[in-house]
Amino acid sequence: MQNLIKFTIIIILLSQSSTVFSQVLKVNNGISISSVKSKKGDMLSKSMSAYSFSLGVDYLEKEHFYLSSEIGYLKKGGKEENEYLPEPYTNVKETWNYIHLNTTIRYPIRVQEVTHFFIGAGPALDILIDSKKFKTSIYEGYELETIVPGLKGELGFMQDWNNIRFGLNFSYIYDLNKTAKTEFNSLKNNIYQVMFSIGYRIK
Repeated sequence: MQNLIKFTIIIILLSQSSTVFSQVLKVNNGISISSVKSKKGDMLSKSMSAYSFSLGVDYLEKEHFYLSSEIGYLKKGGKEENEYLPEPYTNVKETWNYIHLNTTIRYPIRVQEVTHFFIGAGPALDILIDSKKFKTSIYEGYELETIVPGLKGELGFMQDWNNIRFGLNFSYIYDLNKTAKTEFNSLKNNIYQVMFSIGYRIK
């Protein structure tokens, strides 16, 4: 797993640094929908939504593919309702803040010269910028992983207007290792995103 993490970091950082080939610089804003999958039992499995933001670049654009790299802010977590616990634990919400990086290879389906749909996939990496401890005392003993490698799948739509590019992106981020753990249990996150983007073509 350590080798996988190192490989993911190298691939993403190399992609993020490839501005010499950049074609479209972009800003993404949208919503992430997150829930937790527990290896044992049902814990924080109800979905929560949060704001997401990233900066990115689309580059190496060819007829049948191009690359897209992004770095931004991502909030993960989940909610839980348990009527058998005393207040204030009947309704619990845990959230964690991350720096999120990803690079995907996209296959464009062109409708017109300035309009295309796309599907894409590639590596992702989440770096924790929060405390490693859970905020709610009933989860005492759980500890968050600092680095979580993952995979990102996406589909979307892009429209170019002169040097401006507008876009809409739907994606799913799959964590390759645990988000948090104790001696007896482990947790993973499920993340869906809907992002709107606006970019400017510089080459």
